[in-house]
Amino acid sequence: MGKSFERVRLCTVGKLKDADKIPGWVRANGGEYTKDVDGRTTHLVTTKEAYIQNVPAVQTAKTLKKVKIVNFDWLEDSLLSKTRRPLKEASYIWETIISGKSAAPAPSSTPQRKPWDPFLRASKKGAKGAPRGRPYHEADDGDIWEATLVRTCNPSHRREKYQLVIIQSVAKRPTYAFYAKYSRVGSSKVELLASPLRNPSIAMKKFMEFFKDKTGIEWADRKLDKLPPPKCNDDGETLPPHEGWFHMETQTNIFTDYLKSWQEPAGSIEVDPNAQSRLMTDDSSVESADHAAMSEELSQNHALLASLMSKELDISDRKKVNEEDEEEKQEENEEEESVSGDSIRAST
Repeated sequence: MGKSFERVRLCTVGKLKDADKIPGWVRANGGEYTKDVDGRTTHLVTTKEAYIQNVPAVQTAKTLKKVKIVNFDWLEDSLLSKTRRPLKEASYIWETIISGKSAAPAPSSTPQRKPWDPFLRASKKGAKGAPRGRPYHEADDGDIWEATLVRTCNPSHRREKYQLVIIQSVAKRPTYAFYAKYSRVGSSKVELLASPLRNPSIAMKKFMEFFKDKTGIEWADRKLDKLPPPKCNDDGETLPPHEGWFHMETQTNIFTDYLKSWQEPAGSIEVDPNAQSRLMTDDSSVESADHAAMSEELSQNHALLASLMSKELDISDRKKVNEEDEEEKQEENEEEESVSGDSIRAST
């Protein structure tokens, strides 16, 4: 029996997932489970509904002040971590989650560094010294845990974009971290949403939750071409597209789209085998000439199509590269402004 929870005295309230199993989980890891909140309670795990309704257990916990009122994710993530030790509660506290405020950072005399950006190109200035890693490739089903989500802004018709990735470090004992980057023209921000841990399950869980929250569909259903129901506000009214769901950007081009959409031309003639035999006997010379002419025309059409596709792909690729370069230049300017500001503050 483990002792990672030996300093935890936990109570629960509300309709929680796996509520009947929680007491056993806590005790199996050296903690203590109680039915009521008292002066020795360290954590109260509750639902959002119970917290908002301020049920008696929540009222007692607030009065005691030392009790940390957290959501179920804190318990689950702690038990799924490599050490099974209680995680820091700051991002799981219900008061923080509902108010939308993040935990206040500890005061520091040194300038705060921006989170590492795993989406920058290796050749980009400033990439030197960044943590080494690669997108997590799941061996069981071959999934690569990365995605690009896009949505059109209004009225400028420029795009908003989220880039998601789970980074697996290249150490002998790798860690797994989940990063998300939001970007649009003039703004970009990188967030570390799951800190590096030996077990990839927490990063995967956070990745799937974020993906569904932004797209309205499950990560497992992303290849099924399923459309989510319209995104609505609290009053049930459908939101406009620029406030609606993001959609996953797929790696396709005009050629693959053409191949997927190609169908047998309408009005194709089914040839009767007996008639075909007679034609071959009676008019073999005429048929040979017709086939040769048709083959030559088909070959010319294919060559023309390939040329058009090549030109359109080249234009599309140049446009995409230009967009990426524009975003990267903006990010470099922001970084230089941030560094300049930090230097000025340090000198004063």
